[in-house]
Amino acid sequence: MYKALIIDDEKPVQIAIQKLGNWKYYGIEPPRLAVNGRDGLAAMREFHPDIVFVDMNMPVMDGVSFLQSASGEFPDSQYVVKLRMERAKELLEDEDNKILDIAERLGYADNHYFSRAFRNYYNISPSQYRKDFLKRQEEKNGPAPSPHHPYPP
Repeated sequence: MYKALIIDDEKPVQIAIQKLGNWKYYGIEPPRLAVNGRDGLAAMREFHPDIVFVDMNMPVMDGVSFLQSASGEFPDSQYVVKLRMERAKELLEDEDNKILDIAERLGYADNHYFSRAFRNYYNISPSQYRKDFLKRQEEKNGPAPSPHHPYPP
């Protein structure tokens, strides 16, 4: 069976993730808990989880610092926040996707929390990431056709 770890300083979040996960169905042991990144690293050293749920805003060691340390020490573990942030970048690259909708698709109930988590992870806001990406695409491919004028001049 797979092993899971939830690293979050908020007890209600820990409880929600524990209760919402259909752990047995997916062949995952009930997840263990840690309240900050430092405790999370200690737990990882002890039982080597396969899946790690990481909060970004925690005391002692935040999610970004944890991921920097853990990714080097445990490269085979899957970090849910890392996967969510990579997916967020993919979704932001399509300007038809609203940031609020992206936040919801990735499981963030609060758009502001998603934006803060994205900024903490990448040091750039989701909207600025999108602007920069679209600018790079335009420089690479030329201006995109306008919906009002589908053919470039």
